Amino acid sequence: MSQPTPDHPAAPPYPTPGQPVYPPSQPQYGAPAGYPPQQRPHPGYGATPPASAPPRHPGYGPNPPGAPGRPGAPGPQQAGGATTRDPLGLAALLLGAVGPVLGFLFLFVQAAAFASGSGAASAVSGVQTVLVGLTALAAVILGLVAISKPGSPKALASAGLALGAAGLLGVLGALVYPVILAVVYG
Repeated sequence: MSQPTPDHPAAPPYPTPGQPVYPPSQPQYGAPAGYPPQQRPHPGYGATPPASAPPRHPGYGPNPPGAPGRPGAPGPQQAGGATTRDPLGLAALLLGAVGPVLGFLFLFVQAAAFASGSGAASAVSGVQTVLVGLTALAAVILGLVAISKPGSPKALASAGLALGAAGLLGVLGALVYPVILAVVYG
């Protein structure tokens, strides 16, 4: 057996039968905050907290005042204190979604205009193009403004921006299509 040196101290002796495995100097943890010191509750083993103790999750300590899920607590927040609500992004998303909805509704209006035999179908198509173009442009502008705000969520704004850009491309295609027809077949 080797002799202890400053680099290698002597190994502790193995415990004998009946001797505790851990040294008595191991830290003893007290009861969690809110419990009397004589009780040592262990969640899941039948220990019930006193009636005055706040609700808690096992192993995580007491819930801090104003924590989400407690009465009177504020809504969800980000680390910087900014709320997770994004009204500009939501407005961009809703305006971007108006274009496809208008396109679907105007299908029926244009079909009725064609069936009537009047020349109103082209006027209906022009109204649709203007409405979709305006809502798509507003969605793009609001989406860009919402994305450029630091600390705000970007998901709704990105979706509104994408829908608005797709609407603008659709309007551009509707405006260029008659010109292409005139050049090819004219």
